[in-house]
Order: sequence, then C-alpha cells, then structure tokens
Amino acid sequence: MIESENETFLVLSSALCGVSVDSFVAATPPKFPVPGDLNPHNTPIDRNSEFIRTLREQVGTSAVTSLLERFGHERQTAASDTVAQNLLRDPEQGPICRSIMKMWFLGVWFACDRPYDAHHVISAQAYKDALVWKVMQSHPMGYSEWTFGYWADDPPPLETFLTVIDK
Repeated sequence: MIESENETFLVLSSALCGVSVDSFVAATPPKFPVPGDLNPHNTPIDRNSEFIRTLREQVGTSAVTSLLERFGHERQTAASDTVAQNLLRDPEQGPICRSIMKMWFLGVWFACDRPYDAHHVISAQAYKDALVWKVMQSHPMGYSEWTFGYWADDPPPLETFLTVIDK
C-alpha cells in the first residue's frame, strides 16, 4: 500500500515527537481532553495539512518532498524512530525535522536557521491544540474544555492525553 504525503508526514511527525498516531483520533471530547494531537477529528482545522502547507512555505516544496521521500524509502528497511533519529542527525534535514517537532509541540514555526527564535504562531488552533499542553496535562491560557473546578482534582494520567511510543 502506498502512503499519501499526508500519511507519510503524520508517521514522520509521530516518530519525531515520540507519540503514537493511532491514539490521537477522538470522536467526541470527554470531560478531559482526549488525545487528538496529531490528526484530530474533533477540530475544524486539519493540522496535518496546515503544517505541511506551513513547511512548504517556509523551507520549499523540494525540501519537503526530499524529506518525505527519504523517510518513506528508509522506512522500508528500518523502524520509523530509527529513521527519524538519522534524519535529526542530518545537517540539511535535521533542522527541518526539529522545526516540525516544534510545530507539533508548540504550534509555532521556528525558522531552521534561527532555531531559538519563534517566527510566528501557525494558527490559534495549532497553538491551542499543541502537544505541550497534553504533555503538561494542562491547557493554554484563556482556553479550556474542562469544567469549572477541575483544578480541585489531580489531573488524569498522561495516557488520557496522549500515548507515548514505547521503545
């Protein structure tokens, strides 16, 4: 079966971020947020496509195509996380991969040549749904799906928010 560009990007993102793709699809939000991190069905914006579009705008179509083709090709003989580690070490594709990780974790684009300076917030939805909030078992300032008084109880376990890939 041949993966689409979106599927390849999603699997690459999963390997880079260390979180499972399968656990991120939620049909209905419960009292606490459900993993919807990489490809949620409970959001009006397809962040996967939004992030690919941002990536193309920032690093160019040829760099994105090259990265996804290399990832897809190397995955035929090695595990996704091993390929992701190799890509992170690459002097050309490593900075792009780190910027992809920052998109997912923070909802912000960091230019490859200025990795410590946030260039721009990708969208309000990307920021609001960033992985950082799920890792912290929290929510961004000014937005919460939780009911009043949620802070009186301990947060649910991390597995409620996302599934970390076991090695």
